[in-house]
Amino acid sequence: MRENNRVERFYEEHEKTLNNSLVKSFLQIKENQQLLEKAILEPTEENTKTLDNKFREFYLKVRLIKYVSNLIYFYTIDFDKRINKRNQRFNLILDGKANDSHENSTILINNCASSNSTEQDYFNDDTQSFNELIENEKLYEIYNQLTDKQKQILEMIYVRGFTNKEVADYFGETPQNISNLHKRALQRIKEYLLEKG
Repeated sequence: MRENNRVERFYEEHEKTLNNSLVKSFLQIKENQQLLEKAILEPTEENTKTLDNKFREFYLKVRLIKYVSNLIYFYTIDFDKRINKRNQRFNLILDGKANDSHENSTILINNCASSNSTEQDYFNDDTQSFNELIENEKLYEIYNQLTDKQKQILEMIYVRGFTNKEVADYFGETPQNISNLHKRALQRIKEYLLEKG
């Protein structure tokens, strides 16, 4: 009975320390609680050292788990950022491949500009049109809802390999305006595909 009183008195005197979440977790393990009570009832150097070592070991495990947990948490955030960044850069994927190289497209656009050729002349080469390359039914539906200019921009960029600057030169507009039209077209396609699932 006297032993129980000593343990209870210790718990009362050290209530604040014992309510610490780390200490509480440590003492929830029955073996650790027994070590504490043994150290209270028989306060020898050996019992105190055993309890101390056990707590140290427990504390290192908790720190390791916390470190690994943080590592996983921040890695997943970083991974999400990288995936989102990649998806923003490449959010339109064609089912076919572009036939013209960048060099050929530059020559073609320069020829169009210098010979005052019409849009009809420009689109009358052997390259398949964007429309012909789309195999996905939903992508085909939304593509046909875009403006003619947006369709031309997408075709010039994705099928013929033009840069924004080259497309801007062709239309006689700024690259920024072409970039905005391009982004708006992609955003509209993305929203439609997400909506239709």
